[in-house]
Amino acid sequence: MRFLAGQLDGLVYGGDAWTVCERRAGSTAPSNSGDSVFCIGNGFIGIRGFFDETSQGSDRRSPIVHLNGVYEKTPIHYHEAGHGFASSSDTRIPVADGTQLQIFVGGEKVSESTGSYLERVRELDLQAGVLRYTATWRSHADQTLRIHIERAALFERRELAIQKIILTPEDFSGEITARVTLNSPSIYYDVEENGLSKGPYDPRIGPILKTTPWQAMPRERGDPLLSFAHRTKNSRFFVFSALETTAASPSLINTRDERSEKACVRTMTFHASQANPIEIDCCLAYGAQQGGETSQGRASVKNALAHASASGAAALLSGQARYLEAFWANAGVAMPTAPDLLRALRFGMFQLLQAAGSDGRTSVSAKGQTGEGYEGHIFWDAEIFALPFFVFNKPEIARSMLAYRYSGLAAARRNAQVLGHARGALYPWRTIAGEECSSYFPAGSAQYHINADIAYAIRQYVEATGDQAFLVSHGAEMIVETARIWLEIGYFDPGRKGAFSINEVTGPDEYSALVNNNLYTNVMAKSHLEYAVEVLELLRNAYREDFERLWTGLQLSNDEVAQWRRAAQKMLKPYDEERKLYLQDDAFLHRKPWPAAEIPKDKLPLLMHFHPLAIYRRQVCKQADAVLAMHLLKEQFSKQDVNRALDFYEKVTVHDSTLSPCVFGAVAARCGDLRKAYDYFVQTALIDLEDVCRNTGYGLHMAAMGGAWICLAMGFGGMRVTGGKLTFEPKYSDEIGEYGFKTQFKGRLLHITVRKSGVEYSLLKGETINFQHGDVEVNLLADATTVLAVAGLDDAIQSKKSANA
Repeated sequence: MRFLAGQLDGLVYGGDAWTVCERRAGSTAPSNSGDSVFCIGNGFIGIRGFFDETSQGSDRRSPIVHLNGVYEKTPIHYHEAGHGFASSSDTRIPVADGTQLQIFVGGEKVSESTGSYLERVRELDLQAGVLRYTATWRSHADQTLRIHIERAALFERRELAIQKIILTPEDFSGEITARVTLNSPSIYYDVEENGLSKGPYDPRIGPILKTTPWQAMPRERGDPLLSFAHRTKNSRFFVFSALETTAASPSLINTRDERSEKACVRTMTFHASQANPIEIDCCLAYGAQQGGETSQGRASVKNALAHASASGAAALLSGQARYLEAFWANAGVAMPTAPDLLRALRFGMFQLLQAAGSDGRTSVSAKGQTGEGYEGHIFWDAEIFALPFFVFNKPEIARSMLAYRYSGLAAARRNAQVLGHARGALYPWRTIAGEECSSYFPAGSAQYHINADIAYAIRQYVEATGDQAFLVSHGAEMIVETARIWLEIGYFDPGRKGAFSINEVTGPDEYSALVNNNLYTNVMAKSHLEYAVEVLELLRNAYREDFERLWTGLQLSNDEVAQWRRAAQKMLKPYDEERKLYLQDDAFLHRKPWPAAEIPKDKLPLLMHFHPLAIYRRQVCKQADAVLAMHLLKEQFSKQDVNRALDFYEKVTVHDSTLSPCVFGAVAARCGDLRKAYDYFVQTALIDLEDVCRNTGYGLHMAAMGGAWICLAMGFGGMRVTGGKLTFEPKYSDEIGEYGFKTQFKGRLLHITVRKSGVEYSLLKGETINFQHGDVEVNLLADATTVLAVAGLDDAIQSKKSANA
């Protein structure tokens, strides 16, 4: 993308700094990415942004509605399986869809065969938390109808979604019929029918189920609701869905309901005019529970609908706006001279909020609830890329995400045993329910770094929030049990002077699988072991009863903990003395070079055009995890180390992973290469709005959205927490211009604004805060502001503190 006077040239979607908009003239087809881009959700419900009042249930391009955490167990079939291979996958499946609307004017269905569309507009309002759709249709008889729909999934009542329909005859009066439908859950769509190119086999897309995973359950006798009750065949999820409508128009003539196994339909006929438009409020509610009785799911839906009926759609949408107002008050970002980039960043933050479970049983899947990609699985990037955003912007969700990992601790222990480990816990590479769902272990189950990633996330959360209660009740057990795995798979290598080596693992870079001493894995393991020792000391000294419970319950010993200390101290970090370069793994320099610049663009991503072995033998990176290690563990590497690594790995990285550009951007900003950092920042922020990878139609890339925020706050802003201390090393970029962001730290709310003239820190909430700006210690009281020189300027450190700063 080119940067032109504050605008990004050639954008697919328009809008202002608070809206994302798609405007289509006539019969122009929607973009392939639009149904994902215009998805609305609330952490439980996810509704793709599909609108087509001319379609029927079987015509729809893809499943529309997903629920976070609702999945079916689907078998993994091998021709030749090995011991411990994953036997099944958790596959997220679509649920009943209550968004369909059909319209009839004078008995004729609104469609392109009976008229023509003058314009269709989709607009996502990031402030109100509402998706709006407006269409103007003109019949062959020259009757013009304006269709307006507002859709929201409510954050304050997560069982509920609202669809408000307004039909306005602009130049006629007469009979109009609206038909709203709750469709039974569909099976997965065919890729070609979704308007996306099939191309080569893409393992990132979930399997297409040929038969429905749902079993219909009988309706309650006499229940007047338009509803469905279904149970999954294997995972035993019960889902109850219901649709209720209220017609505000006094011109309603009659209403008729029809129910079948495939659809529940309400048909409403009105006499309408321009002065007397039709208004219909549709409330869609979902309840889900696994196993046991079904009464709870039914009750939650009925209670939600009763609440919606008593409140009214207008009040519910006002509550949605208030929720978003509070969210943005604590999670604001600003870039006054770069509105397009600002919109992209806010879009990503909003979608993260919509994707994140908040019940302690769900988290952020790779695609949120926006599409079919990756089967709805949760990966390690939930902790490394999505969770930091929540730690500093909505910490209660970060806590819930970590509680989800705690709920999977028993499954992680079983997973460790399956892989032959005598003790400890090993979290799966991809999962929903807690069991490993990866059928390809070299680039999946071998990614042992997931244990260290979760430990890193716990540490980041606890140090940023001060929530030691979570550490004591949940975190410590996870940290200790996962730390044990390093002694299970590593050893003190006598051939390398007793250095602690970890062999046959895969780092985040899946183009280098089953390697010895992956730098990222080793340094993260080192940090993990050190933190495990630190946590046990904290519990021993401050929480003695909890310490005794953990020590006895896990059968820990002083000898085991001493071995952790020794392994951390002796951890091997592969390094080439001649190049003064940290190596991605022991053998990385011994593979045949494959410079990224020499790979034809039509051969990317490599995983879709080359056998894995053809990739593993080459010196090429999907994402350079050595660079990621330097981003996360800054204290372990000098600036010179980072500069050399950035220069070397950039030449061999193809960025086939959407996790890659943000890491290079954040590290380039730290190194002072601000033009390069800006380019990576833009690529990350626009990955979905511009469909950079041509697969946004299968769902948004949640980790990249978290990565865009990381680029701004932790890259350009230089923010991090080390040893419980908040620090900043902000950089000013001419390409971005002035920028700002808010961050929460131990109950305080701090606003940072970076200008060419200096950086301004304002404490918006909290009594006092102490933090580090470069080498300067700053103490700031409530409502105080201080201005300091920004990194890269020659100005002397200046201070314009208010009287109480």
